[in-house]
Amino acid sequence: MNKKILYLTFDCEIWSKNKNLSEDFYFPTITIANFFENKKIPITLFISLSQKFPQINNYYETLDRLLKKLKSYKYISIQPHLHFYNLPIKGINTKSDTMKNYTSSELSKMINWAIKFLKKYDYHPTTFRPAGYITNKNYYNILKNHNLQSSNLTEDKSHKEYQLSTFQNLNRRLRSIQSIITPEIIPANRVHKEFQKSLSEILVSNFHSFSVYHSTTLSWHPCSLIKIFNNNIRDKIIKKQEESYEWKQMKKFIQKYKNKYSFKNF
Repeated sequence: MNKKILYLTFDCEIWSKNKNLSEDFYFPTITIANFFENKKIPITLFISLSQKFPQINNYYETLDRLLKKLKSYKYISIQPHLHFYNLPIKGINTKSDTMKNYTSSELSKMINWAIKFLKKYDYHPTTFRPAGYITNKNYYNILKNHNLQSSNLTEDKSHKEYQLSTFQNLNRRLRSIQSIITPEIIPANRVHKEFQKSLSEILVSNFHSFSVYHSTTLSWHPCSLIKIFNNNIRDKIIKKQEESYEWKQMKKFIQKYKNKYSFKNF
């Protein structure tokens, strides 16, 4: 029996309820990369190229250090993730985080900026993830014009990349889609069961860097199923120095089920 293909992706960014550059972004991203590099499992890191919040100091200095460090990792793919708010692009008023609030010309300019930004570090983007899983009406044409092969997002089931990309607008609250079947939301054994029940042979699962050291899901995610499956997890932000419950579930999933899947990255 052929193994299902699983794309593990990670949004690496600062969390709105903590806003700590080290705890949310730099150190957890390195923790994620080290874990999967040691396991020789390919993953995709969608690195936020925006600091998101005006009060964050030294974001681009930290991002520079991170991108240089990750260059030596063989199993880690680096791809652009854009929160549009506060992007440092001349000529565009980046005061909205939502893609649909920008013109196609502005969006094209921002994606082009993101591609050039990563190319300075000798990364060559093939896919793209916008904030909030929300698209502009000309989104796919713009990606095509920039030679990006996929978006890892779709709101249109007729689109040709639908079989590869399982992301939907979370506002639809569709709990059955693969993108929210993740150890960040539900325990490891439940993740495996849901994946096995899926009719799709290509799966995508996402996790956030800020969830490595914070039990964050109950306080922000619209599909917080951990509350259903584990009543011992308190429904509030839990700051920890040690690894979070969610990250431990991710590691448990890999350790217990890694031989059940064929892992790929974008």
